[in-house]
Amino acid sequence: MQQVAEQPKNELELFINNSIPLLKAAPEILVENEKTKTKALIVGNNIIEASKNGLTPELDERAMKYLANIETAKNKMKDQRSPITQIMDSLKKMYTTIEAELDIKNADSIPGKVQSIRNSYAKKVAQEREEKRLQEELNANKKQEEIKVASEVIIGFGKFFNEFLLNRKSLLNKKFNNLTLDGFKEKDAEFRQWQPEFKTEYVNGYEHNYRPIYISIERVKEIVSSNLPGLIEKASKEYVSEMLLLKNELVDKLESKHQELQEEHRLMIQRQEAEQKAKEEEAKRQADIEKANAEEKKRLEEEARIKKEEEDKRLADLKAEQEKLAAEKARREKEEEERLAKEADEAQKKAELDAQLKMQGDQTMVMFEKEAALAETSEMPEARQGYEIEVLHPVGFTQIFAIWFERVGKDLPVDKLGNTKLDQMKAWAEKEAHKTGEKINSKFLKYEETFKAVNRKKV
Repeated sequence: MQQVAEQPKNELELFINNSIPLLKAAPEILVENEKTKTKALIVGNNIIEASKNGLTPELDERAMKYLANIETAKNKMKDQRSPITQIMDSLKKMYTTIEAELDIKNADSIPGKVQSIRNSYAKKVAQEREEKRLQEELNANKKQEEIKVASEVIIGFGKFFNEFLLNRKSLLNKKFNNLTLDGFKEKDAEFRQWQPEFKTEYVNGYEHNYRPIYISIERVKEIVSSNLPGLIEKASKEYVSEMLLLKNELVDKLESKHQELQEEHRLMIQRQEAEQKAKEEEAKRQADIEKANAEEKKRLEEEARIKKEEEDKRLADLKAEQEKLAAEKARREKEEEERLAKEADEAQKKAELDAQLKMQGDQTMVMFEKEAALAETSEMPEARQGYEIEVLHPVGFTQIFAIWFERVGKDLPVDKLGNTKLDQMKAWAEKEAHKTGEKINSKFLKYEETFKAVNRKKV
């Protein structure tokens, strides 16, 4: 190892020893070149002064000879200093060659290869992290969709059952409203003895249609199948409870219903009897009028008119009383139907809200679990991430130029615009992709992720 270290030193000493004669002459050559330069500039300034009023043939000839001599002098100066500057270039190269072997940016150097290994490792770890992130994201999306399907089953079935329950309540309510005085005793007993019973065929009409994004149709069916038994059992209990509650409410009203029907019947009979009596009395009055003489007839006609008005008023009062009773009955029945519909709507909204809150809570837990899983990922070396664009076709450069010119080039001075190379434009597009995430959408360009591991001293 020591011999390898000594070799450059010995080589440098030999080089310097061989160069000493030339280097000793360097000051003298520099002084001589300085004198030549000073004389040449004085002559040039004289020509410039003389040409202020324009060139003459003689002055142009003088300027031509001057420039030709300048080129000769310049070449002579270059020939004299070349051996010296070559020594300096060679000396510089000796140092830079050694430094190049330790340059991380030099892919062929040992440090460069070590850096490349670290970069590859950083890329591998980043890819593994990204793969895990994508997998955890997919798993979370699947779990969240499963939760959503389950929630929609609960909400959908709840809506279906709620509508069914409201329909059954309405039917029972209508059955009560349609009770008549005829056979009331038997209907009363039937109402009191009836017990609600839930049958599974009641929910045969329920269907759940959901088009999944992350899970399969088979998984959707599994979720529906696993949730339905519990929902049906809950619906069965709710049906019996709700229908029994309504039945008891109606049983409590049976006595007043009976009284209402009796009152309706009484008014109906009273009106029929009044109509019949009025008809008979009107016929008797008309017969008496026909038998009476002229003077008596006039009196009877007036009495008949007054009596008929009284009977018509009595009949109108009876009719109004019947209509009032019927209107009150219709109002109560409508209010009852509206009450049942309102209760059903409120129950549905509450069930939906409960299901949505549960779904949001469960989905939030899934996100926490995903983040926790990602937090367990192995530590990644600090690395700078970027992009490298591979141009697959010359057309790709025209697309890069178009974007670069719109964003940068049109605002540059003409000389700077002309000096900008396509590779510089490509480098700009690579930085833009890293900085803003914006990539040029083109089949002629391919973006590759790059990773450069950062090297820091441990404190």
